[in-house]
Amino acid sequence: MPSRTRYSAAVTRSRALATVAACLVAVLPLAGCYQGFEGTVSTQSPSGNGTDFEVGDLKVQDATLVTDPADPSRASLIMTVLNEGETDDALASASVEQASGAITGPTALPSGGVLPVGLPGAATSIAVDGLAAKPGDFAALTVSFEAAGSTPDPIDVKVVVGEDYYAEFAPAAAPAP
Repeated sequence: MPSRTRYSAAVTRSRALATVAACLVAVLPLAGCYQGFEGTVSTQSPSGNGTDFEVGDLKVQDATLVTDPADPSRASLIMTVLNEGETDDALASASVEQASGAITGPTALPSGGVLPVGLPGAATSIAVDGLAAKPGDFAALTVSFEAAGSTPDPIDVKVVVGEDYYAEFAPAAAPAP
């Protein structure tokens, strides 16, 4: 009988080891730690504060219209433009519905470069006058670049009031008449 007890103990140990091995193999995929070589854990995504879109090799991230708290028909367009192509480009124009945006500052966008627009410390800004959309709405934005061209269709971007988090993005005070 001692051999039967050893056999039973060996079978129990084998089953326990097989169960532990199966659990270890299942843990990584089920825990979300392993998503393959193309997993999203290895890339940086946009922060999600605005609308993202592409025009050719250019990626526009976090496009948002920030209105003047005192005059919601005035707004600043904030966004970040990344040139992932091999051709230099430049921001040519921006319009929101029937209102055009006045671009100030450098608009060059070299290959592999980044152009922050309307962000604190950025040299480039776009002021929009005559905005019909109110905070909480979406407005139709068309952006054009010298080499990549324009958005094929207007892009809906969120309109927010320049208070709290967005206070530093609001347009500068309107000039006195």
